[in-house]
Amino acid sequence: LFAAGRKHADDTPDDRRKRWLRDWRDSLDRWIGKPNAQQTALLEAAWESESPKLRTPAERAAVRLASHGRFIAGLATRTEPGLFARLIAHADASEKARSEAAEARERALLATIFDAADAKQRGKLKAILIELAGDFESLAAKGASVAAAAP
Repeated sequence: LFAAGRKHADDTPDDRRKRWLRDWRDSLDRWIGKPNAQQTALLEAAWESESPKLRTPAERAAVRLASHGRFIAGLATRTEPGLFARLIAHADASEKARSEAAEARERALLATIFDAADAKQRGKLKAILIELAGDFESLAAKGASVAAAAP
C-alpha cells in the first residue's frame, strides 16, 4: 500500500528537482514538443518557488494515511443513506485548499509556458486540440443517439 511513498523516500533534493523537471518536460513534449530555452528557464524558476511547497515522502505518507483513516471511518456507516455525501463532507479542508492552490500555480505556469511557445509548438498544440474537439463531438453524438434510443 505504501510502496509508492517509499519509492522516492531516499531522494535527494536534486533527485526531486530532476524528477519534477522531467515530469513537466515529458508532459509538455506530448502537447507542444520539446520545451525551448525560454520555457526551460521558466520551469527552472518555477522549481525554485515550488520546491519549498512540496512535501517530503514522509509527509505525503502521513497525509495519505490520514485520508485512508477518514475513508475507513466513513465506510463504517456505508449501510446508511448518503455515504458519498458524508465522505465528501469529511474531506480535509486544508488539504483541499492546498490542492486547489497547487493546481492554480500549475495552470499559471502552464499559461506562461504556452505564452512562450514558438510557431511550431503552437501548431502542434492546435492540431492536438482540434483532434480532441473532434473526439468530443463524436462522443457527444454517440451519447445523444444512445439517449434518444433509450426507452
